[in-house]
Amino acid sequence: MAISDANIPHRASDLPMEFKILVPGKIHQILLLGNACNRSTLDYLKTITHDVLSVKGEFDEAFYNSSSAPEYRVVMHGQRRIGMIHGHQVIPWGNFNSLNMIAKKLDVDILIYGHTQKFKVKEYEGRIFINPGSVTGSFSSYLMDKDNKEESGGLRIDENEKVNLIVEKGIPSFVLMDIQGLNVVLYIYQLVNGELKVDKKEFSKKLD
Repeated sequence: MAISDANIPHRASDLPMEFKILVPGKIHQILLLGNACNRSTLDYLKTITHDVLSVKGEFDEAFYNSSSAPEYRVVMHGQRRIGMIHGHQVIPWGNFNSLNMIAKKLDVDILIYGHTQKFKVKEYEGRIFINPGSVTGSFSSYLMDKDNKEESGGLRIDENEKVNLIVEKGIPSFVLMDIQGLNVVLYIYQLVNGELKVDKKEFSKKLD
């Protein structure tokens, strides 16, 4: 299970009740991608499984020490090497070229990340990139240029260029991952207008 950006209590009061459906013992490991920001969220996740691996977000400084939540992690599932990073270190935020550089550095073929508060999954240059979004749907911000094109955060904007800062409420989401050998199946849980929706996406890779 991959989750990120609860941002409690800064941007949300609690996890959605609709997401508190997971039965203890069914989830083997939780990959927490940062910005949990509070002990109660971590305690709840540990009722689902004791195996919770975390990386540190920019708002987790007072919550974790560097050993319990480093900036990067690499874990093995099946025959897949999975890298973990919160994503605030990536400039521009969510940029696949930048993310791919980190994936190469970590020598992983799956990189999961957060920070943008938006669910995203993409296969890029032979690697899989997964952003589970914000589990609480906490608000996100981005820049809109003069031609109404979205720009990723972290960009340096010319002072003469007209841009608007857009702040919007996100869609609560998380991802369950079923990895068998090289095959990856994602179950994407999203709370859309109060209704829980689950989508499925599959990736397979042949041995060289």
